[in-house]
Amino acid sequence: MNAENSFKRVVRGGVLFSIGTLLAKLLHLATGIIIIRFLSPEEYGLVSLGFTSVALLALFSILGLGTGIPQFIARHHGKKNNELVGAVAGTSLFISLWISLSCATFLYFCAPYLADYFQKPGLKQVLEIFSLMIPATVLVEVFTAIFRGIENPKAKVLFTDIGANLIRMLLLVPIIFLSLEFKWILWAYVGSIWVVLSLYLLYMSYNFISRFRLVVSGVLSLQLLSFSMPLLGTSLMSNLMGWGGTLTLGYLASAEEVAFFNAPLRLVSIIPIPLAALVFLYLPIATKIVEGKSLGDRNTLELLYIATTKWAFIVTLPLLLYFLTDAEFIVGYLFGEKYHDTANVLRVLTIGFAIHSLLGPNGMTLISYGNTRIVFIATILGAISIMTLCLVLVPYYGALGAALGTAAARLVTNIFVSFYLYKLFGIHPFRAEYVKPVIFTIFASILCVMILKLSYVIMNELLHLLLFFLIGLLALLSPIVTRSMSSNDLEILRSVENRLWGKTHIVNRISVWSCQKDTSILKASLKSGSD
Repeated sequence: MNAENSFKRVVRGGVLFSIGTLLAKLLHLATGIIIIRFLSPEEYGLVSLGFTSVALLALFSILGLGTGIPQFIARHHGKKNNELVGAVAGTSLFISLWISLSCATFLYFCAPYLADYFQKPGLKQVLEIFSLMIPATVLVEVFTAIFRGIENPKAKVLFTDIGANLIRMLLLVPIIFLSLEFKWILWAYVGSIWVVLSLYLLYMSYNFISRFRLVVSGVLSLQLLSFSMPLLGTSLMSNLMGWGGTLTLGYLASAEEVAFFNAPLRLVSIIPIPLAALVFLYLPIATKIVEGKSLGDRNTLELLYIATTKWAFIVTLPLLLYFLTDAEFIVGYLFGEKYHDTANVLRVLTIGFAIHSLLGPNGMTLISYGNTRIVFIATILGAISIMTLCLVLVPYYGALGAALGTAAARLVTNIFVSFYLYKLFGIHPFRAEYVKPVIFTIFASILCVMILKLSYVIMNELLHLLLFFLIGLLALLSPIVTRSMSSNDLEILRSVENRLWGKTHIVNRISVWSCQKDTSILKASLKSGSD
């Protein structure tokens, strides 16, 4: 398997994955903007804290089954053992339902005590209402895991990614239009997840229950739990990277500070999408390359890693640079003047979330080599780092302290993983073909911003939008301008242009400009591998 074909498959899978993910993120962001502008910062802070509490208990209710279920079902489905497939699904649903009901009951009756603990009286109502979300949230996650096991990713896109966000928005719009009380916002959250569960149940009955009979097995329950329970700790540590700032602020700061952290956090959540899209098929392809175990295959994986990282970060660069250079306008325009002081929070979180895109799929590459221990240690290191840093910084800097802790923890984790990836296998992305376009885009964007600032142009909404598109254009043209197009890149562009127009005139001209020769690094490496 060569790098060229591998990267084509990664791009194809990434496009399919990113459509659902991008649409879900945009709906999630749009819903968040509507809520943030309608609610006061204190109310939005309470919603964020309540939602994080529900997510934490929902994660505990699943007990790691989100990873265990697909493994067990895929194993038996591959052997066409429909009876055991139904038993795994039925047992998982039974376990998750009872634990989620217990967690919901716990949260409802402990809401007054948790509100006192966090010193936020308004949190009591939020937790009591949000406790009703836990069973539905858990069952939706279990349904998704079941369909992953039978290789049906469409269910996740339809219900988890798009359906939940779309239905929530449809319920929120009339509530906001009618200016109803705060509690109705909470009920919209609860109602949306139960509507999604109802629709998912119909889909499940036609596409799974009609083929596989659901039964509960005591033996299987022990096997499932013994396999999945250790994964709960890993999932918890991993999610603390996202929840640590909110939980620390909830305990040490006001509800307003929770809002001032979570509003920019919601915005920067779109930054990892390009890398996540390409990584969707990266792991299985990288694993197959590693199994070749020849020098050519080792070089192929490194080239695949560089290509994936380069294009993921180049697509990320416009958002990264725009968030850094125009943060005051972004938070003021999207969230309102009350959030104007969160510009630096947005900047810090942007850098923290972009670090992984800069370094590429480092953890996935280690996993493809079978080295999960380093990734697990990095996850624990990240969780400890974020909690420690937030506890130290939040009392002094509030939301900005939580942002600094979050960004620093992500930096530490990614540097740790990338260091071991290079130490063990000599893989890193920092070749000239990656570094040159990045440096060009950064300096060209800074120059554009400085020209606008020094020319004393009054920055209206149109100019802010033009600035974003200008930075995006610079980023996309940077590999061509700096002559950093590899043969892999040109081949992908040729296939895209040929599919669009039936010709490849534009890419052929780019190829001449980039001075690409037949004796490319890729072909040389593949030749050495075949020798």
